Amino acid sequence: MTADYYKSIAHAGVFDSWGLGLLLHKMATGKLLQIADSLGEYVELIHSGSLQHQLDRQIDENCQDYHLDFLIKAMLRVKTGDRMPLHVATSYAGLLYNNDPCLLDKRHSDLEDFVRQGCDPEAGLPPHERSNSPY
Repeated sequence: MTADYYKSIAHAGVFDSWGLGLLLHKMATGKLLQIADSLGEYVELIHSGSLQHQLDRQIDENCQDYHLDFLIKAMLRVKTGDRMPLHVATSYAGLLYNNDPCLLDKRHSDLEDFVRQGCDPEAGLPPHERSNSPY
């Protein structure tokens, strides 16, 4: 096995996150993202660095729910290192589906911190206070 093969496996979750972000946007809004009219225009958006701005603008226009908008944007980051991992997106979507106040009460930097902690409502608690504690 080559190093490129192992590199591609390591990034599989972020590529899945991108694809599912596109699917989630279509399911939630009924619209496809219209990024460019031609391949040349798409390449120009990538090289100029304005692709992310174009995506974010369209998501804002199409999605009216703050938390769903945040999820879709986090899954559709152009830079793979900035993209929400699939396991975090799944946890986030579950909390959103269940209208969990530990998610819905958060906005802006509090929401970003919550996502950075893996959408774990018990993050920061000592091990003996967590709900799955063996103690």
